[in-house]
Amino acid sequence: MTDRKNGYGFTLQLNTEYRIEISKEGFLKEVLYIFTHVPQEVILYGDDLLWEPDIYLYKILPGLNMDEFKMPVAYYVFNLELWSIIEDEEYRTEVEPMILEVSQKIDRLKDKAYQEKKNRGDSLSRAERYEEAIIAYKEAEQYNSEENQLKAQIKSVKKLLRTRYTDEEENIDQIGDKILKRFMVSQFRETLLKALNKPMEEQKGHLEKTLNSWKGKLEQTDDILLMGLRI
Repeated sequence: MTDRKNGYGFTLQLNTEYRIEISKEGFLKEVLYIFTHVPQEVILYGDDLLWEPDIYLYKILPGLNMDEFKMPVAYYVFNLELWSIIEDEEYRTEVEPMILEVSQKIDRLKDKAYQEKKNRGDSLSRAERYEEAIIAYKEAEQYNSEENQLKAQIKSVKKLLRTRYTDEEENIDQIGDKILKRFMVSQFRETLLKALNKPMEEQKGHLEKTLNSWKGKLEQTDDILLMGLRI
């Protein structure tokens, strides 16, 4: 078990071989060996030996099982020059290909999961299901927290949630005097998006200007109600 700082401590006897299994729910299991065999002068000196391993745990993703590592991930042995127990470099060289293979497999699964979650967010966003889209984007972010494009997308969708517009159907049915066509839903949405980053008063002016420019000299088709709410 770890302490509050995610560390742990225990005492080992000298001249003994230890097998330590590290397991945590949701992470791959790792095994390491510690060999505490030391020269006689170390024992006579009577000082404690320090062992501070830096162990990285890999999260389990769909497509992985807990026992991906088929060999111990590290051996630790006594080093007389450093007067401490350190990782055995020769064994590290031997086990490195296995660790690299598992790491690359994890990267591929992360990329796949990220793309799936992001695509779902994009689809939900296009369907104007913004709350669900943000959830999907947040899930994608767990697999790639450094993706700036995704951060920008989340910010954009949150803005759409903060500024909600309620409109009457007549607003979209307004006829333009130049081309005698209706002001369609897609054009209305585009108009809203262009005004999204403006202050509320400027948004109002932008919408009024767009409407007046569209209908020109024609009469207004019907009453129009457009309400903006910033939360």
